[in-house]
Amino acid sequence: MVTDGAAAQQGYGIYGLTNFAADTWPVALEVHPQLGEAFEDVVVSGHEGRVKPEREIYDLLCRRNKLSPSDCLFIDDSAANADGARKAGWQAHHFTSPDALRRDLTERGLL
Repeated sequence: MVTDGAAAQQGYGIYGLTNFAADTWPVALEVHPQLGEAFEDVVVSGHEGRVKPEREIYDLLCRRNKLSPSDCLFIDDSAANADGARKAGWQAHHFTSPDALRRDLTERGLL
């Protein structure tokens, strides 16, 4: 995730997919209110009955926001979740370090 607003300034939407439970997501928003402000939309597993890396959760975010999967880049520290996104037709980056993510985003022309 680009945290300085650069992606939004470049016209890219920033969305969230989280495996939070329905009862813990409000707690997370209370502790970290910026989560409610950083994303155009967040798909919460506990609200939807779907979890990463199931294809349905990626498809749901795209349907709900009228996005083409091939236009989406998914970034996650779980290799299984990144693979799930790829299987759903998304581009994906398995986060292992800030430097590796910066290189990948730069190569994609996003930074």
